[in-house]
Amino acid sequence: MRQYYRHRPAVLAVGFLTVILPFLANVFGLDNGRVSLRANRPRASVRGSNQGALEFLGRWGYGPAKAVEVSGQQAFLGSGTMLLTLDTTDPAKPELLGQLDLGSPIAQIVKRDRYLFVLCSNLVIVDVSQPAAPRRVADWGTAERIFKMRLQGNYAYLLDVWRGLTILDISQPQNPWLAGRYSPPESCWDLAISGNRLYLSSGPLIFITDISQPTRPIYLASYEKAVYSIAAAGTYLYISAAAPFGGPNSLQVLDTSNPEDVRLV
Repeated sequence: MRQYYRHRPAVLAVGFLTVILPFLANVFGLDNGRVSLRANRPRASVRGSNQGALEFLGRWGYGPAKAVEVSGQQAFLGSGTMLLTLDTTDPAKPELLGQLDLGSPIAQIVKRDRYLFVLCSNLVIVDVSQPAAPRRVADWGTAERIFKMRLQGNYAYLLDVWRGLTILDISQPQNPWLAGRYSPPESCWDLAISGNRLYLSSGPLIFITDISQPTRPIYLASYEKAVYSIAAAGTYLYISAAAPFGGPNSLQVLDTSNPEDVRLV
C-alpha cells in the first residue's frame, strides 16, 4: 500500500496527460509552424517564430449558427462571429448578399426597421439598409455579458445574469443611451415582455413586473415554477417547464391576469 501511494503522483500525472493530450490535439492544430484553433468555434491561426513570439495571421469567423432573424424576403444569420445577410426570395436556394465580422459569437438577432440589434456578449447595432454592405453603427456594454434581449417601443431591455436588467433608449439607434436599470430579487436567465408586463425567470422562480413606466420596472409578484425558457402573449405566459426527476420537459401556459393569483391554464 505504501508503495502505491509513493508513486501515486506519477500515476496521476500520466493519467492526466492521457486525457488532456487528445483534447489539446483536437482543439489546436500544428502545421508547418502554424498553430490553429479547431473544435466548434471560430478558427484563429497564429505563427510561431524561433524566438517563441506568436504572430496573429487571421481568423476564420464562421461557426455554429445560433441566431436567425427573418424579415420579408431577407434572412439574417449569425454564423460564429459572422453576421450574414441572405436573399430568401427562393427559399430553397438562399443567396448570400453580404457579411460582417462582429468579433464575438452571435447569440441573438432582432430586426427593427433598418437596423439589426445583435447580441454577441455585448449589444451591436448594425445598419442593413444596404444588405450587401451591412454597417456597424453602435455598440453597448463592452464590459458586460448580456444573455437575453427584448425590444419594446423605443426601449431595449438587456438581461445580464450578474448586473440585472439594463434599459436602453433606442429611439436613435446610432446613439443608444442608458435610460434605467432594475435589479430583480435573484439572478435571472430569461425575460419576456407583453404589453405593460415584463417577466423574468431565475430558473426556480418567475418574477412579474409592471413597465407602465418603461424605465422604472415595478415588482408585482413572483410565481414558483422551475422553467428553462419563457414567452408572453397578452396576459398569458408560455413556459418550458422542467420536469422533476429528469423527466421530459413540457409546455405549460399560465394566466397572469392577476399577478397575485397566477393560474395554470
